[in-house]
Amino acid sequence: MYRVGAYAIALLVIISAFPTTLTVGNAESDEDSLPEWGFYVYMAGDNTLYEEVTDDLNEMKMVGSNSNLEIVALTDQLLGNDSHAYHVVKHGVEETPLSEINATWENEIDMGNGETLKDFMVWATTEYPAQRKILVIWNHGSGWKKVAEDQGSHLTVPEIRKSIEDYREITGDPPLTLIGFDACLMGMFEIAYELKDQTEMIHGSEAYEPLEGWTYNHLLYKLDQQTTNAELAHHIVNDYIESYRNGSVYTGYSVTAAVVDTSKLEGVWDKLEDFSDQINSVLPVYRDQVSYSRDQTQRYDQNPDYRDLYDLTINVENWIPVSDMIKYSKDLQHSINNAVIAEDHWQKPGKLPVERAHGLTIYFPTDGADPGYDELLINDNKWSEFINNFATEMEPKAHFLELTSMSVDTGTGYNDSVLVSGSYEGNASEVRIRLLNSEGNVTNIYNGNISLGDIPGIYLQPTKSGNYSLEIGIYGGDGFLEDHYINDNLFVDLHLPDLAVGTPEIMIEGDDGGLYQVQNIQTDDIFLIQGSVYNLGTVKANNVTVSVNDNGYTRHFDFPEIGPNQEKTWNIYKNGTYAGEYFLDVSVSSEDEFEIDGHNNQTSLSFFILDKQAHEYNVDTKNKNLLKINTNQKGEYEFPWLEIYVTVSNDKVQSWDFMTITAEIPDNWEFEAEPFLQLSTETEVLVKVRPPLHTEMGEYKIELNLTDRNGFAAGNGEITVNVPQYYGVSIYAEQVGQEVKISISNSGNGKDYFKLTKDLEEGLTLYLTETYFEMDAFSSTTITALGMKTNTSKNYDVKFTIQSIGNENITAEVILEVTYLENQDQVSNWLISTFLGTIGMIGIIYFIYQRRIQ
Repeated sequence: MYRVGAYAIALLVIISAFPTTLTVGNAESDEDSLPEWGFYVYMAGDNTLYEEVTDDLNEMKMVGSNSNLEIVALTDQLLGNDSHAYHVVKHGVEETPLSEINATWENEIDMGNGETLKDFMVWATTEYPAQRKILVIWNHGSGWKKVAEDQGSHLTVPEIRKSIEDYREITGDPPLTLIGFDACLMGMFEIAYELKDQTEMIHGSEAYEPLEGWTYNHLLYKLDQQTTNAELAHHIVNDYIESYRNGSVYTGYSVTAAVVDTSKLEGVWDKLEDFSDQINSVLPVYRDQVSYSRDQTQRYDQNPDYRDLYDLTINVENWIPVSDMIKYSKDLQHSINNAVIAEDHWQKPGKLPVERAHGLTIYFPTDGADPGYDELLINDNKWSEFINNFATEMEPKAHFLELTSMSVDTGTGYNDSVLVSGSYEGNASEVRIRLLNSEGNVTNIYNGNISLGDIPGIYLQPTKSGNYSLEIGIYGGDGFLEDHYINDNLFVDLHLPDLAVGTPEIMIEGDDGGLYQVQNIQTDDIFLIQGSVYNLGTVKANNVTVSVNDNGYTRHFDFPEIGPNQEKTWNIYKNGTYAGEYFLDVSVSSEDEFEIDGHNNQTSLSFFILDKQAHEYNVDTKNKNLLKINTNQKGEYEFPWLEIYVTVSNDKVQSWDFMTITAEIPDNWEFEAEPFLQLSTETEVLVKVRPPLHTEMGEYKIELNLTDRNGFAAGNGEITVNVPQYYGVSIYAEQVGQEVKISISNSGNGKDYFKLTKDLEEGLTLYLTETYFEMDAFSSTTITALGMKTNTSKNYDVKFTIQSIGNENITAEVILEVTYLENQDQVSNWLISTFLGTIGMIGIIYFIYQRRIQ
């Protein structure tokens, strides 16, 4: 046989095609026979998001309504006469004519009208009732200003509140379980507070949402009868953020999400009122510091007026040296933490950082509030007054002329007190004095009226010796700070010992010989109870005794003396013989006549000794990086390690643990995870997984399994690995008699379409039997070229080129020298002709993430 062969390969690695995402659902009814969840989506797509309506409906269809879940959507798109009401079922929809919902509705409705939202909710919850209900408002969002844009109309937050109030009045429904915004910038305190009486929870994003929004197919299947509000909040936030973090869905933005408990928002309101009153009062003196604090606060994309409220309080705390301001900042932080059920964020590399997101933004403009802000409930909070005052210049109306602050002896022979006196000029009527200890805690407060420019002698006597700072502020009758003075170099000496016992710690010894503090232990554990006693005073304490009630046994530890600022420790070694609760009571005494503070002379601790049993943990995962093809030291292509943060937490009383993590991975995949100690309620570790290069593109779910120190299964989690698509093709050609066989291999890891072309030397005729075809990943095919004719008997060159249609940069070509054979017996000679050349391309590397909805 006469064979002529040639071979060429082109490999180009790439990845890039992006999925879409959206929101949640939940429902409520008195009848146990009703589905648990009602998921009602208000999809205002009569704008640039019109194509995403179809994508997100497809995601909902992947789950569909079932015995536990009703999915209902009102949709509107861009082209006109394209409004629809759907009951979403598995792989399909059931449509209701709009005129059956409202007799005046035609095929085009205004989604920016609050009446439309009201009518939708009345119909949807009546026709498809459920025990717990979720409303998702789907569209572009502009924070408190507008959402659900429909050509020239939109919904305001007060309109949404009224629509839900009216729907509930008509139906008698209780508050919704959750209102979710699949829209940009809706994670604002003003919005959450406006809607707090209409729902148990509110979801929003502080930042922009990507075009693809929520991943409904990831979320909806998790809704069942056992799902708690806290679990719902976690799923909504985690599924959304993780779908972008792990590369399942493309985003051009960093992403944020949070769900807040509306029952806690009144507490946030109260603390914001205090915070606003205080920050407003310091403007005459500290406006520059307030402005700097604002500038340093987490912002989002191109919206400088929306700032993270929690982060603002941190900056105010750091930059405005007024103790009351610091206190109210911390109080507001605490209230926000109480209100936020779930929060997560992810910074897309190269995009705006969002690491200081905490769940709620607030409107903080520099030149006063825009029209419409005064229509919100927030207008009744002092925050509204503050942002308007911030837009104006405020000058102090009084200042100190002379001020004295010093530690003085009041007759004890030592500087046991602080004296303040001085004078001022201008319009001031009150002096406020704060004495702070070395830890920054206020120990003494004085508020008093002043007049005629005189600040009379004021004594402050702390209860402990030590270093102190003093703040003095004078205020006008309108409550504004006019001048502020700080002395951070005071020392008070009561010349007494001050004994304090620390809370004991339970310690175990690790395999590395180090001691580790634990919360609980199990039987047969050897552990150490370690405690401390301190002398916080300025003179030594004599003949000190620490008494320990060690679970019913009394022990004493004696120390002849403990010097000023000195610490002594005591230890008890134990073996966990019996299961049960273990109690420790500790007290300290001395032979000294006086003790400054008896409150810190005693403490207690209880912990549990538990039987050996299986531990139970919750597992959350967050991908640290995306898979992108790299070149190793040998110049070979490979996938890098995908690193994943695994957070292991427990919500029950358990002993400390030493855990291992294993993974159920496909053949030839690699997985690495170090064993680790679980010493507290939450531990974060880093694990790694790596697929081989020949892995087909797509989303892979890798199950993680925890094993505790007793060998029992202790929980499981899931890693999402998105293997990106890369493209490649190779071509080989040979002459077999009067035919040419062209072998083509898709060396890429995903399905691709190809185009085969030929370039013939003049005088040669040859026909391809196929030129366009589809190939699966890593598959091969053979195309035959027939009808060879030549003008002469000389050798001819033919060039075959194969090109990827999915990525036009991927091509391979081969040049084959062919000969017209008059005598077919020549084919047995197996003569191999030469070929003029091959071309192999290694192209630019980039990636395509395929959509979930194919």
